Amino acid sequence: MSRFIEVFNLTGSKMEERGNFFALMFFVMGLGALVVYFVVGWSSNVVAQVSPTSTIPQKTPFRLPAKLIFH
Repeated sequence: MSRFIEVFNLTGSKMEERGNFFALMFFVMGLGALVVYFVVGWSSNVVAQVSPTSTIPQKTPFRLPAKLIFH
């Protein structure tokens, strides 16, 4: 972070050169975040669409036998 702040202390072509470098790095970092968010969103969407009830056979609800008496 301190190297980023140092750009504002420079003058002339050196300032422009370092500024362009950091602008490119932030752009590349933004592209990386775009890819990561896309992959996370796509994979969570795929996981959410696979319903766990469609893969587990449905059973009838549990019922106590009629002969069972509680005291």
